[in-house]
Amino acid sequence: MKNKYSEIQVLRAIAIIYVLIEHGVRLIFKDSVTQQYLTTHVFALWGGVDIFFAIAGYLLYRSVISLKKKGLTMTEVLVIFWIKRAWRLWPVAWGVALFSFVSVTLLCPKYIDPDYFLAIFSNWISIVLNIQNLMVYQSHTGMGFHNYYYELYWSLSLEEQLYLIFAIVVSCLNLRQELLSVEY
Repeated sequence: MKNKYSEIQVLRAIAIIYVLIEHGVRLIFKDSVTQQYLTTHVFALWGGVDIFFAIAGYLLYRSVISLKKKGLTMTEVLVIFWIKRAWRLWPVAWGVALFSFVSVTLLCPKYIDPDYFLAIFSNWISIVLNIQNLMVYQSHTGMGFHNYYYELYWSLSLEEQLYLIFAIVVSCLNLRQELLSVEY
C-alpha cells in the first residue's frame, strides 16, 4: 500500500539535503571568502527552508479541511491543530536545546564567558515563546546576545508566528461571516 504522503516525504528529503549542504558549507568554511562564494554562487540551497514552509502550509490546509469535515468549529480545529503540533514538535525541540546547552557547558567550558548563561537563558525564553527569529535578527545586527547554538530555531518560530497569523485571519473571517449572516 502506498503511503498517502509519500510525495511529501520526498520533498522533506530534498529540503533536508538542501539544508544539510548549506549548513555543512557554512560549518566547514566558516566566515571565509570561500564560504561566501559557495553559498551564494555554487550551492545556494537556502531554499530548503522554503520547501519546509510550503509543506507546512499544505499540511495545515489538509488538517483544517479534514477536521472541518468532522463538523468542528474553526476554534476547535485550530486548538486541535496546535495541540497536535505542540505534542509532536516541542518535546524534541526543547530536548535538542537542552542537550546542546549541557553539551557546550560540559564539553567546551573555554567558550563560557560571563554573559553565557544570560545569553542561553534569553535564547531559551525566545524558543519557548517562539520568537527566536527576532533574537537571531538582533544578534546579527549587534543588538542582542550571540546565539550560535540556537539559531536553528528561527524557522520554527517563524512558522509558529505564521500559524498564529493564520488563526487570527481565520477567526476574523469567521466573525465577519457570522456578523453578515445575522438578520436584523
